[in-house]
Amino acid sequence: MKKFLFFLAPWALILSSCTERNTLTISVPTSTPSSILSSKLNTPPLSMIRKASIFKIDDKYADNVVVCLDYAGNLSYYPAPSDLNANSAPLKLANGWWLNRQGFGAGAMVTSFTFEQYRSLDHTPSHQEILNAIIPDAVISDIQSIPISHSQALSLPIDQLNTFLPK
Repeated sequence: MKKFLFFLAPWALILSSCTERNTLTISVPTSTPSSILSSKLNTPPLSMIRKASIFKIDDKYADNVVVCLDYAGNLSYYPAPSDLNANSAPLKLANGWWLNRQGFGAGAMVTSFTFEQYRSLDHTPSHQEILNAIIPDAVISDIQSIPISHSQALSLPIDQLNTFLPK
């Protein structure tokens, strides 16, 4: 009997150490970073909404895909063919302005690819192919934000969009 108790004692110790008090509890904060920051600054929650933009370009280049270059002449934005659809081409507004539906910004350069040609490609052109396709004479003379979101601009009729054009 003593041998049995001698064998049973270590097992009793091992089994008794497996209790709920050894469970790890992790608390996850329920607030988001923007709500934490807002409470510290006493401001409303932060948000980012892409503003709509308009630009000026010669009408003959309006159906061409735009890419962007950085200060060193490297591509900083170029779409994949699958990124573009029938609604990616700019929308003609009054006085030579166009609604930017492609989403480009600073450093915008016009390529020789039309939207239809580019969308039909089975792969994204190489950086060098895109750089070679830039039309030096196709100049976007002005890009400006307008005080509505990009999604709002896409849903407004042209006559209402024209009210946001510079005077």
